[in-house]
Amino acid sequence: MPPRSQKPKPAVKNPPWLMQAGLLNDGSVDAATEIEAFCKFVSATETERARRTALRTTLQAVAQMHIPEATIKIIGSCATGLDTFGSGLDLVVETPSVPPTDPQVSFKTALDNLGVPTSMIPGGDGLIVPAAALSKLAAGWANAKFDATVRFRVGHCTERAAVSLISSYFKTYPRHRQVVIVIRAVLRQMNLIDNVSGLPSHAVTIMAVALFEKMKDGPSFPDIGWVLREFFRFYAGFDFDAQTITISKTDEQTATFVAKTHSDPLSICDLVNPSLNCTSSTKKLPQLKAMFHYVTTCIQRFDRVGTRSLLANFVAHNELWDRYETLKQTSGAYRITKDFAMELVTSMTQMLKDPAYAEIRTSFMEASQRDGGSIGENLKEAFLTFTAGHELVSRRLMENPRSKLAPFKDNIPGLADGVMAYKDEPEMKQAIGVMLFPHSGSKPSEGGWKPWGKDPPSKEQEEKLTLEDVVDLMSRIADFVSDHPESMEELEVMLENGGIDAFKGRIAQQVIATRAAEKPDTKLMKYKDNADLLLDSVFEFIDNPQVQEHLLRVVTLNAIITKIKKAKHADPMHPGSQPSSPSARPATAIPAEPVPT
Repeated sequence: MPPRSQKPKPAVKNPPWLMQAGLLNDGSVDAATEIEAFCKFVSATETERARRTALRTTLQAVAQMHIPEATIKIIGSCATGLDTFGSGLDLVVETPSVPPTDPQVSFKTALDNLGVPTSMIPGGDGLIVPAAALSKLAAGWANAKFDATVRFRVGHCTERAAVSLISSYFKTYPRHRQVVIVIRAVLRQMNLIDNVSGLPSHAVTIMAVALFEKMKDGPSFPDIGWVLREFFRFYAGFDFDAQTITISKTDEQTATFVAKTHSDPLSICDLVNPSLNCTSSTKKLPQLKAMFHYVTTCIQRFDRVGTRSLLANFVAHNELWDRYETLKQTSGAYRITKDFAMELVTSMTQMLKDPAYAEIRTSFMEASQRDGGSIGENLKEAFLTFTAGHELVSRRLMENPRSKLAPFKDNIPGLADGVMAYKDEPEMKQAIGVMLFPHSGSKPSEGGWKPWGKDPPSKEQEEKLTLEDVVDLMSRIADFVSDHPESMEELEVMLENGGIDAFKGRIAQQVIATRAAEKPDTKLMKYKDNADLLLDSVFEFIDNPQVQEHLLRVVTLNAIITKIKKAKHADPMHPGSQPSSPSARPATAIPAEPVPT
């Protein structure tokens, strides 16, 4: 009988978190290093965090328009540092005393009137606000892929107390946050984390911290790779029928594992009220036990064979490839800081001092001359050719797999764009001049390097706003508008002249004045009385994601106030309408009651 033909096995990809970090999946990477790489891979980017901040400040503005004494605070994983790129935003609206109307009803009505749909949290304890729903106010929200869960509390907020308690533990062992992130990722992939029949995510955190408290004085505790192993081994043999898990603090120490105090199958004490079981609704204890045994078996196999990385044995990575592609696409210019760009140029300068690279330096000089004695596309192309041809990034990653160059291993053009983004900075011009002419400074006397073209830069050119300046300015404007209700009145009046004019006038001047008080020689002072020039400088960086996120905050607030204003004009007899003159308005110009649209 002829042998059965076998289909070739599909090629196995390295886990995306290792590829992103430039690490090998051959067992040579220690567990602690891989945990750090995984957490960096799943962490939210600066842009994603800025989008969450924009949503919080927007919702705070809505709340304060209808509940003037309300504040919105971040709770949950975003407050404890356990969030990932897929985390939602947990918020709590706090009021010091009971408002005249139900705050949840007022808040929902306000969002309904703005055209932003919401839904109730199962059980009715709060609202779910999809970030993408704010696209009805500003188009920039259309691609947002997370929800905000908003709860309402009067006086003492137990959720914030829980955040404070968890954060206090992680101050003692901050690196162990990464262990919890990995644990929660594993349980979430196995559908064991949910608020219906699975474990609440904070219950998993309690399980981890309880074990950390038990082990923290041991000699191996600083090794987060060992701690991760021990977590699964410990709970694989844990007697859930006889013990309760808790991290309630006493005057002397933290109690962790005590005789069972609840009748439910799984007993984990609530963070703030230990008499309550935060896992009373959990129905997946059998699956949880099976998972602990499965992962422990995977760890034993890794320790015995060790031909793959530790996490590759039990963390599913098919669903993470979209994240890899996203990071790959966004690893371009804006992720390279000015300091990193300067570091790269300085490193290349040292390399080109070797006589073996004399021809390369000459090719760089010739490229600059074709650019008219400046930093242009020809010099950029020469940099690309040299970097790719000599495999500089790959060689550096072989020396140091955790190098900051790892994200650019397959994206050399993005690396070049990142460096070139700072080509107009005086320090960068000087550094590249030294790289090309190490023995004669950055400006040879004849026919050589002219980093500023034909003429030296004017004082105005030297004081041109950089990306960092613009991001700082936009952040300050957004914070100012969010934190000062009276500025919203001014904003409402300025909207008569068009949305972007909100940058002009008093708000911009006050932001600049505040910055000048902190730093008297700030570049912003020259824009104090010239808002048009300020706008021109800002719009040079308008495509930058960080700038866009701060702009989104302001534009969304503009849209909210515009809708309220149109509602007033449509119904001038509405009790919430106000006099048109700013000077005649009371301090609280925004109506406290919902305004129909």
